[in-house]
Amino acid sequence: MLMLRPRGNARFALVIVGSLLCLPLIAHAQTPAPGAAGTAVPTLLPTDTTPVVTVGGQAITRRDYEAALEQQAGKAVLNKLVYTLLVRQAAAKAGVLPSDADVTARLADLSRRNPQVQAQVQDPVHGPQFREDLRTDIALENLRIRNVAATEDEISAFYAGNKSAFTLPSQAQTTMVVTQNQADATLAESLLRQGMTPEEIALRRRLHVAGVNGFNVNMADLPPAVRENIGKTVLAMTPGQVKTLPAGKVFFTFKLKSAEPTSTPPLSQIHEQVARQVKLQKAVSAQEELARLYAAHPPTFSDPKYDAYFSDISRYLVTH
Repeated sequence: MLMLRPRGNARFALVIVGSLLCLPLIAHAQTPAPGAAGTAVPTLLPTDTTPVVTVGGQAITRRDYEAALEQQAGKAVLNKLVYTLLVRQAAAKAGVLPSDADVTARLADLSRRNPQVQAQVQDPVHGPQFREDLRTDIALENLRIRNVAATEDEISAFYAGNKSAFTLPSQAQTTMVVTQNQADATLAESLLRQGMTPEEIALRRRLHVAGVNGFNVNMADLPPAVRENIGKTVLAMTPGQVKTLPAGKVFFTFKLKSAEPTSTPPLSQIHEQVARQVKLQKAVSAQEELARLYAAHPPTFSDPKYDAYFSDISRYLVTH
């Protein structure tokens, strides 16, 4: 029997997700088709010397700005853009491009294991990109395992040896209101006890509701003692209960909606998930798959300097 061990993060973290840095693009005016109705209005385009900002009388031009962006982040951004296209094109051709339902299901699992994922998804600025990055991750996984098999013995052995990796942490579903003084915190408590919806509460001045209007709290940024106090307090609450916790100049008011204890699903319930992990352990690495895709479908660069951005991928290419 082949014994498999998890590589790296025991919770099987994602491979390449990350917020995409956005580079400013200079639009190009399009010449109207012959005979098009109306008179074309010329588009005024920014030039390389157009000031982006002026500081103390000295201008930072678009050329300066874009040169700094490319120097500091150009390789990472172009790598991600190219690899994303390679993965998605290959997955579409192989018929393994994940559907919206696939992405939603993965997000639900990730959110159950890490509530901060849900905050990222709900972020109006970064949420859509996070979802698309996840789609690319799943597509890359699908490409890696499309020709890999897992036996029942391997699946059972992997589950038995890695149960902790599939354990779901205790989790509380709450409505959280953040305020900056005791009076507003008391008001938040009253509104929550009345059963007012988070959207209705967020209409009140100075009452900020997590998950509404783009407002979220990254618990990882809070002091450890505050995080620990919040966790202990919320998990000790009963559904429907409302409590306020002061943390310096900020007040966190919670209403517990539901709570789920720590649990490990039986293999029968997560068989497909465990089988997928076994296949990923047996498959080539993500880097090797990317190298294979890059070699099979090499991009065409308008400037040779961009080719050098991808010189490091060749070391992952496995030849037989």
